[in-house]
Amino acid sequence: MKWAGLALLAVLAACVPEGGARSLTEAQERRCMARGGTVQAAAPDGTTFCQRPSRDAGKACSVASDCTSFCDPDTFTCSAEIPEIGCFSMLDDNGEEVTECYE
Repeated sequence: MKWAGLALLAVLAACVPEGGARSLTEAQERRCMARGGTVQAAAPDGTTFCQRPSRDAGKACSVASDCTSFCDPDTFTCSAEIPEIGCFSMLDDNGEEVTECYE
């Protein structure tokens, strides 16, 4: 179990951009909230990001262009939220599963 925790920390550390973690500025936080989003903190470094709901959450999809967020390859439905940080599996415009990462 101890090794699993260390491995997770190593993976998360690899996601931090060169030069350290970046957080939203106050202006970006205001813009996020004005668009219906919420400001969230990402563990373990506390980097902040905007989490916005998607307009088409739960809608059936088969390719990326069917959604304003992304098409979940497991459920073939549009994601409930628009990702701003992290890595996600999704369907591309050809209906193929791909992994996209956002910083």
